[in-house]
Formats: sequence, structure tokens, C-alpha cells
Amino acid sequence: MTKPVANSKRPEKKAALDAINAVVKDAGFCFLLNYGGLTVSAFSALRAKLRARESELQNAQMELLNVRRRMLQLEESTAAQLQELTDLRRRAAATSQAVAEQLASAETAKQQNQQLAAQVAELKQTAASQRELLAKLEATASQNEQRAKELQKQLAAATGAGDGIGANA
Repeated sequence: MTKPVANSKRPEKKAALDAINAVVKDAGFCFLLNYGGLTVSAFSALRAKLRARESELQNAQMELLNVRRRMLQLEESTAAQLQELTDLRRRAAATSQAVAEQLASAETAKQQNQQLAAQVAELKQTAASQRELLAKLEATASQNEQRAKELQKQLAAATGAGDGIGANA
């Protein structure tokens, strides 16, 4: 392989290029980057020299562009998926909040139902007590009516007997 053209006026640049040449000379492969300044004829000469050494020059620029394009597509896809995941998390949080509110509301309703059930049981107990009292009052009233009839009979008998006694005398 030929040495790259270098400005030999600068010894540090020449030393760096000599070091690179030593590494590249013994390397099984090398990468050619930023070859935009090469002319078509220089590039063709490079290809011919590589073919003579049974090597080939792959144009990685298109592959790099394809990789870059795929990376951009992946970034866009990842960004979209991230946005979708964020939206799902927001919806899940909102749903969770709504469920928590519904549970709290259901718990309140349950407590109110328990209070109402207790009031209904108390009212049933009161109604049963009042029915018992009413039955006792009716029995007492019936007994009082019976007693009043008996007393009227006794009074009538006493009054009638008293009249008869007074008339005989």
C-alpha cells in the first residue's frame, strides 16, 4: 500500500503518518473513512491495488446510511412506544383513581345500608312491641267490657231487687 500524501514540512505529522502506515501495512483489514476528497481516478487506483492483493473495497457509506436510517426509525418507533406507554400509564392511573373513588362510594353506600338495616330492624322491633301492647290493650278492653256488662247486670239486679224491697214495705 502506498503512503498517503502528507505535508512533509511538518515532522510531527510525518511521524504520525509513518506510525499509521506501519500498523496498516501489517493489518488484515483497514477502514477508509472520510474519503470524500479522493478523486475518481485515485479511488479507482486504490481499488486496483486492493484487487492485486486479493482484497476488496466495500462501500460502507450506504450501509452506514442504512444503519443510520434504521436507528432513526427505531428511535421514532421507541419514542412512539414510549408515548403510548406513558398514555397507558396515565389511563391506568385515571382508571385506578376512578376505581378507588367507586370503592369509597360503595363502602359509604354499604355503611348507609347497614345503618338503614339497623333502623329497619329497630322499627320492626318497635312495631312488634306495639302489636303486643295493642293485643294486651284489646284484651284488657275486652275484659273491661265483660266486667262492665257484669257490673251492669249486677247493678240492674241490685236496683231491681232494691225497688222490689222498697215496694213491699
